[in-house]
Formats: sequence, structure tokens, C-alpha cells
Amino acid sequence: FRSWMKVYVAPDGDDTNEGTVTKPLKTFQGAQEFIRNLKSEGDLPDGGVTVYFRSGEYETEGLKFTSRDSGTVDAPIEYTAYEGEVVTIIGGRRLKDWKKSFLGETDIHHFKLRSIDVFDSEGVELFCNGKAMTLARYPNEGWSHIWNVHP
Repeated sequence: FRSWMKVYVAPDGDDTNEGTVTKPLKTFQGAQEFIRNLKSEGDLPDGGVTVYFRSGEYETEGLKFTSRDSGTVDAPIEYTAYEGEVVTIIGGRRLKDWKKSFLGETDIHHFKLRSIDVFDSEGVELFCNGKAMTLARYPNEGWSHIWNVHP
């Protein structure tokens, strides 16, 4: 008989909880850290661990797996949605405090990206209602040509 552990994560959980169905963890990173601690203390069950995510949205600034997150063939570490529930993992940041400004008759919203250190990231993408947006640029199409340079 091989022991196997279930760990639960829910949007209303807390990463200081025990990871049980009644006291779930809150974040993907909390579950990772929980399992890393099990491994470092030699308490990883010989049947492995399954992390169940309860229905909801989970925001993360990105997921990174290393050897510290790996199980074995006999004791796998699995992350999955709880049966019959819908889980959404959002790998980015929600931008709040958009400012509304008007230019002529065009409705424009702006946000100061530097205020959240987004430029320290490897890449910047912007999504609105699930659709990738084109970042502002000049010119809007083609190339900008320089025809003359004056000394």
C-alpha cells in the first residue's frame, strides 16, 4: 500500500492553511512551496501528491518549475482542476486605476506601466477582455523614413 496525498487550493483559501479540503491554500505558489517543504523535510508520500484547484481564477505573475518541484515515476506531483470544476490561471497582472482622457472625440484610456515595474519582465503583452492588444507605436503601419539629416 502506497500513501498518496491530496492538497487543495481555492480562491478563498490562505497559504498559511494546511492544504486540506476545508482549509485550502490560496495560490499556485503556495502549493508549490507546500510541496517543496514536504520534499525538503523528507515527508513526500511514496505515492505522490495531487494538487486540486477548486473553481475560480488564480492570478500569478508567472510559473516556474525547477527540480524542487519534481516528483518521481512512482511518486508523481500532479496539478489539476478538481473534478467537474473550471479553473482559470491568469499569468499576468490585472491593471487597475486606468485613467480616462479625451482627445478630440476619441475615448482614450491610459495607465502608467512604469508604476508596476512591468519593464523588468522578459516581454510585455496587453490583453483586454481576452484579446491581445497592439501596443501604441508610431507610425501605426509600415516604417518611418528619414529623408534628410541636417548637421
